[in-house]
Amino acid sequence: HGGLLVSRDGGASWVATSLQNADAMALAIPPSDPQIIYAAGHNVFFKSADGGQTWSQVLTDLPRLDIHGFAIDPKNASRVFAHVVGFGVFESRNGGEHWELLNSSIALLNLAMGESEGALYGTAGQNGFWKSAEGGKTWSRLGSLPGQGAIAVAIDHALGRLYVTTLGEGAGLYGSADQGETWTPLGLKGVLLAIAVSPHDPQQLVAVDEAGSVYASRDGGETW
Repeated sequence: HGGLLVSRDGGASWVATSLQNADAMALAIPPSDPQIIYAAGHNVFFKSADGGQTWSQVLTDLPRLDIHGFAIDPKNASRVFAHVVGFGVFESRNGGEHWELLNSSIALLNLAMGESEGALYGTAGQNGFWKSAEGGKTWSRLGSLPGQGAIAVAIDHALGRLYVTTLGEGAGLYGSADQGETWTPLGLKGVLLAIAVSPHDPQQLVAVDEAGSVYASRDGGETW
C-alpha cells in the first residue's frame, strides 16, 4: 500500500523507489525491453521507461482503475492484459491507452501470459486456477491443482514451466511442466502472495508470503 521497493542484492535488502504512496497490485516487465516497467493496482496505472527510476501515469480509457490482474506479452512491450474489478478482462495493444473488453464474466487476482500468443493463465482465489487458449475471450478451469484455490501465477517462457501458489490445506508453491495437467510441490508451504521467475535464468525464483517475508531459490525451487 505504501509504494514500490527495489532490491539490488537478490532480495536481502530493500529501499524505496520514486513510486510512493501507490497501491500497486501487480508489476510487469517485458523481457524484450527490461527498462520498461508497468505498475497497476488500486487507482494506479504507471509506466517507467528507465528501469523504475522515473514514472509517468498512463492515461487510459478503462471503465475503472481498479486492476487486480495484469500481464504483459514477453515479446511485445505494448501488448498488455488487465482484469478490472467489476468489469472483466481487457487487452491493450498500445501500452495501456486504449483497451478492448475480452471477457466480462470472470474475476481474477493475477494474470500471466502463457506458452503461446493466445494462452493466458489467471488465478481466482478460492475459485481456482483458470486458462484461456483464445487470448482471454473464453476461459476454462484447471481442476488438477492441489489445494483449495490459487493466488499467484508465473511462467518461465524459456522452458514453458508454470508456477502457482495455492490456498487451503495444501497451500504452497507448485510447478507444472505440462501446461497445468500435473503439478509438483516445490517445498515452499503456506500462503504465498507473489511468485516470480527470472527471464534470464529459470533457476532463479522469488516468492513473498502473507507476512511479507521474501524467499529465494537458486535451483529452480529445489531449495529455498
